[in-house]
Amino acid sequence: MALLRRPQHPEWVGLFMAVGFAAVVISSSFGAILSTYDGGISSSAATFTLHGLLPYRDYWLLYGPLVGFLLAIPTAILGPSIELTRGLGFLVFCSLAVSAYPLARAWAARGPAVVIAVASVAMMPAIIGLELSAWPMAMTLALAAFYLAIRTSWSGIAIGLLLGLAFMCRLDLGAYALIGALLIRDRRAVLLGFAVVAVPVVAIAVVTTAPSALFEQLIWFPVIGTRLFRGLPGPEAVYGRSIAAMLIVPLLILPRLAIILAAVRLAVTVVRRRTFTRQLGPPGLLGFVVFAGLCQLQTVARGDAYHLVQAATPAILLFAVWFPDPRPNIARFAALGLIATACLLVGILGHRLHPDVPGYDRVHVAASDWVHAATNRDERIFVGLTSHRFTMRNPLIVYYLADRAPGVRDAMFNPGVTNTDWGQTRMADDLERTKAPYLVLDRPSADDSEASNESSVPGSTLLDDYIAANYHTVCDLGILVIQERNGHARGSPPCPAVEP
Repeated sequence: MALLRRPQHPEWVGLFMAVGFAAVVISSSFGAILSTYDGGISSSAATFTLHGLLPYRDYWLLYGPLVGFLLAIPTAILGPSIELTRGLGFLVFCSLAVSAYPLARAWAARGPAVVIAVASVAMMPAIIGLELSAWPMAMTLALAAFYLAIRTSWSGIAIGLLLGLAFMCRLDLGAYALIGALLIRDRRAVLLGFAVVAVPVVAIAVVTTAPSALFEQLIWFPVIGTRLFRGLPGPEAVYGRSIAAMLIVPLLILPRLAIILAAVRLAVTVVRRRTFTRQLGPPGLLGFVVFAGLCQLQTVARGDAYHLVQAATPAILLFAVWFPDPRPNIARFAALGLIATACLLVGILGHRLHPDVPGYDRVHVAASDWVHAATNRDERIFVGLTSHRFTMRNPLIVYYLADRAPGVRDAMFNPGVTNTDWGQTRMADDLERTKAPYLVLDRPSADDSEASNESSVPGSTLLDDYIAANYHTVCDLGILVIQERNGHARGSPPCPAVEP
């Protein structure tokens, strides 16, 4: 009878399958248009780092500094390029699958764990883009920390170190993960490991940056400003009813259903045992439910697909607790198929939801190459909009591709800061001080705002007045306009030829 038993495959087979399937789905996003703002945050931070600038003090940043620091290393070696930032983004998403599968395997049989891990990873790159960004990097580190906490005997210090690194990528996600992990393992050791990473970085920020600047970037705008000026509507307002109907299931219904079902399972366990301990039900489930629930705070007053998909990954992984049998019954098999189908469809087709402006990528690359050729490395530039009344976003990735430092501290646009009188006074003063020879101004984004929040209220025109008085257009590329400072000593090179 022993000869008839099914052979036991080594555990790495499931991991290989999960990462391989995830890589195939993720690779479909290579054809998406550039994510010039969100995908440009980390890449521009890498460029600013290579120019000797410090985050928070020298340039505006909502997130932790780690991803910019990490991207600075390959950029210094290979030079900036779209292929580099997208290739590294692809590796990060594959690494996310590496972290997701063993965590799902802690609760589910191998087959369902593969399916759920791929489903949890597949959607994010299609919606947010492959350009290297902070959230997927932080999520990768957080899931790795939970895996160590749940499935290994590694010291809590090692777990805390990973959580500290996640915190240095995204302060909010790192804090969520820390709270969840403290419900699983020895709290003192986890906190010690976290402090080893977080405290020195926080101390440097406090020493180098004015308290008012830190408060503005890390407390006021993330907690209050995003609700007032970036409280975004749901998918229906952006994509229309038919597409929203497809997105609402995997991005909203399935994640919240998974959290509710896992919480119900924990509650039933408490009732049956008539006691409450940290280790309820499947290993580490209590802490991970708390983590997944906290990630849903990303969706509060921000129902857009971008934030919904960021919050979905840990919640989708919670479905793993319902598939401990490698051959689940028909009902569970059907449920697993529904989860996988809904998530994989978004993963394969989601990038097509972004509006495709003809020549979008080519214009940004051409303008960046032109600025790089027209300036010296120590000369600063400004990347903004043709009108600064709303300032929802600016093409930050131009700083990265052109390899130039910003002529203003407020390089990252945010309504409520960069479209106010005080914000634009600060920016005009910076431009007067740095004498930035060239501006790269985005035309399509100039009038972008959201009717659902205060970003729709037109703001200051002080910066526009300053630019009109001190700069003139030298190249109009349709999507982007390049302006030169009046009286600039050197003549500008010929405008780049961009095919329509």
